[in-house]
Amino acid sequence: RRCEYTVRGGEELSQIADIYHTDWLQLWSHNEALLHPDDSLQPGALLRIGRPYDVQPYDTVEEVAKRFGMSHDALFTLNADIVTVTGGEASRAVCTSIKECEALGGGEAYQWCILPSSCTGEVSSIYA
Repeated sequence: RRCEYTVRGGEELSQIADIYHTDWLQLWSHNEALLHPDDSLQPGALLRIGRPYDVQPYDTVEEVAKRFGMSHDALFTLNADIVTVTGGEASRAVCTSIKECEALGGGEAYQWCILPSSCTGEVSSIYA
């Protein structure tokens, strides 16, 4: 499922964070069940690695990444299907109407997983 990661044996929060171009603190803040960041992660446990974002008409990878303080690479890593939809072009609009966005989502909102950075995200958003 989108925005979830299944822990493998011996993995630590910092190692998983490296995969998604973030730090352990961001992942820890998305997982309330982890009482301490140094707690052992159980193999097979599900971690939240971000939160769902409903793609809006004319959204681009470039704009969404900037809005939430992410790199293009991080957004592509969290959402492998974006490459198929955009052809790997960060400045290409994903969909141009709500109907088109919903078609990408199989009749529901088309979602991306985002991992916002509270330190580098835009101060304001047109969607606020």
